[in-house]
Amino acid sequence: ATSTSEHSVALAAMLPPASLRTSQLMGLLAALFFVVSCSGARIQSNLLAQPKHNHSKRSGQVPLKELDLDWETYQKKGTKGCWFLSVLEVLRLKGYVKKWFASNLIRVKEVESISDNYRYQWSIGKRTGTFESWGEQRGLWQQVLESIFVQYWHVKPSQAKAFQDKIQGRLGQGEKRNEPIEEMLKLVDPGITVTQDVLYIRGSLTPEDVGNFVKKQKQKSMGVGSALAYTLDKGGVHAIACTSDPVTTGGAFYTDTYNQQTQVEDRYKVTGKSCISEEKKAKCDSVWAFH
Repeated sequence: ATSTSEHSVALAAMLPPASLRTSQLMGLLAALFFVVSCSGARIQSNLLAQPKHNHSKRSGQVPLKELDLDWETYQKKGTKGCWFLSVLEVLRLKGYVKKWFASNLIRVKEVESISDNYRYQWSIGKRTGTFESWGEQRGLWQQVLESIFVQYWHVKPSQAKAFQDKIQGRLGQGEKRNEPIEEMLKLVDPGITVTQDVLYIRGSLTPEDVGNFVKKQKQKSMGVGSALAYTLDKGGVHAIACTSDPVTTGGAFYTDTYNQQTQVEDRYKVTGKSCISEEKKAKCDSVWAFH
């Protein structure tokens, strides 16, 4: 029997066809290094810096192409929101976040600022929020969403930069992460619901158990308007995004990953009794599926 902890889920949102992963630009850096994964070579930097927005300050609607939707989700060091940000990265990668903006569910415009920083206003229906852009690590899309999500703590949207400091860790076994994830995503679309299934790595599990778990997740996410986001927990201290759903090869399951805090890609082999990465030889202790 599989060792799983289950809760109901349905990341119900507007879902376009899955998009291909696009590497973020990492220019103007003093030191660069390459990380090679099954998806190819990728320029990255441990300085965690990205180029500034390349458009001039002006007022008016922000074009979709200037939302930096090809920039991966960024997690600030020392913060504990990996369990949420890893899910957000999968939603970005698969194109769901883009759909929120492309459909005008979230509208963004640049407004006049008395400082040297860019100032933006987002609107969702009759709700609006304004914030000043900060830092170079986050894409504009993520800054907008953090301005929306920070309201979860009854904080004004203008305090967007406080979001990652506010969010607390939820990495223990039995955690119902789907509940706060759902509550935050409902700030974007009140119709979104989220549930979760968890596969805990155990010595008694087999690849067949992993296969049954994966099959169950596919069945749950087949409905119109449903999403499926996998994440891995590393030693109960950090959660990372699965940038590909698990697939079987040679009697084991493999999933590509992206660590939103270190910007490192890897590939994990999941057999049930073990979950180990090919590049860093890091171990994971659980596989999480959100629908």
